[in-house]
Amino acid sequence: MDEVLTEIKTKRGPGRPRKQAVTPDESVSGQSPAYAPAQAREAEPLPAMPAMKQALPVLPLTDTDIDMVDRKGAAKMLGKSVMTIQWLEVNDPNFPAAFPLGKNNFYFLTNDLRAYVLKKAAQANAQKQARMQGTAK
Repeated sequence: MDEVLTEIKTKRGPGRPRKQAVTPDESVSGQSPAYAPAQAREAEPLPAMPAMKQALPVLPLTDTDIDMVDRKGAAKMLGKSVMTIQWLEVNDPNFPAAFPLGKNNFYFLTNDLRAYVLKKAAQANAQKQARMQGTAK
């Protein structure tokens, strides 16, 4: 009976070796022991774990405390454009400040944006009440 040749299926790409023909009883030549079948490898002991430092106390946070959106999300949340959000950041002292996470990624806490909108609504309501009382006299 002729030897049956099987091929090891490896992806071909830049820097990858060519497929090698293997007989069922042989292993691939030049194969390192790390790639040997599991039963042929000996179990290596795991390295000792270093002593863990005591963790710092964590403040209890709810999920709503850390909900955040980027400028695009803030624009969508407020129904404005991203340029309007950037304009508000520069020109409105009451608008919440964006904080960076990474180099060029700026985020807002959703609770801060909600508080800003509620504050603006309260100011508008107070102005309307003042106008109504001024015209009623």
